[in-house]
Amino acid sequence: MDIEPQVDLAEFRAEVAEFLDTAPTPEILEAGRKTTSVFAPFEQVMAWHRILHSRGWSAPDWPVEHGGPGWSVEQQYVFADEYQKRGLPPLLPNGLKMVGPLLMEIGTPEQQEKHLPGILSGDDYWTQGYSEPGAGSDLASLSCSAVADGDDYILNGSKIWTTYAHHANRMFMLVRTSREGRKQAGITFLLLDRMDYPGIEVRPIVGLDGAPEQCEVFFTDARVPQSGSPTPACPSPVAWVQRTTAGPWPSSCSRTSGAAARRAPRCVAGSTCSAWQLRRRRLLSADPSPTMRSSSATSESWRRTSPPASTSRSSRSADTRSPRTLRTPR
Repeated sequence: MDIEPQVDLAEFRAEVAEFLDTAPTPEILEAGRKTTSVFAPFEQVMAWHRILHSRGWSAPDWPVEHGGPGWSVEQQYVFADEYQKRGLPPLLPNGLKMVGPLLMEIGTPEQQEKHLPGILSGDDYWTQGYSEPGAGSDLASLSCSAVADGDDYILNGSKIWTTYAHHANRMFMLVRTSREGRKQAGITFLLLDRMDYPGIEVRPIVGLDGAPEQCEVFFTDARVPQSGSPTPACPSPVAWVQRTTAGPWPSSCSRTSGAAARRAPRCVAGSTCSAWQLRRRRLLSADPSPTMRSSSATSESWRRTSPPASTSRSSRSADTRSPRTLRTPR
């Protein structure tokens, strides 16, 4: 069995604390104070993402082979604890916690090489194209179409509540490629490697606070490459959504206080680490099976593990029991 080298957690905690005390700019700290939801102010949180990446800490639970730090379970928890204490803004989850892990699991080597470095560094921002004006929780109602034409798809339709789409240069989305058979079976997961293809229009939705966080995205005969579809390892759209929404999700717990803060899951750079998940990971770490003998395998297993609803009410995940009850974060 592979044995991970022992790390002095007290020294590690001191190293993390020193960095988190000195690295954030006043603007980043202010962004943390203003963040009351999953998504922190864009410019400030992306600046913080790049600072963390310069230290190698933008993705605490990514495996070493994909640029992660290779931390033990205990190190990840220490980092999460110190991060939460300071109320720092959680990194945006779409790349680090959704499409990135999906590509590690089932993406082609070419897709991994093309997309993972930009997710890790913060050079790329991925927006999520799931919800539509007539299709939110019910995937069977999804109508944005992708018609095959040679090596391309021709997209027509729209997406809504696409967070920070006006800043995005990438999108992962669900499109309808067939209207035959069960409605849920005619849906394909697609990666857009650009948001400036002809026929794609992004319209920000200005909220009550005057900030355009959400957007509508319109597709009018937009020609995009079919190569954006990952390998067909996920057999259903429900499985696609589960892999890009379920698992550790950021929450606004760092904005809570008192007893509520003590009960809330720990926030860390775009993820949460609850006591339930820590126990889960320790059990996985002790599993003697070959697939659980490395820290990367353990990290992968935890990434796909979500706590019971009673453990983290603020986390959101896909309900895979029935496509009719499937809910997706916006």
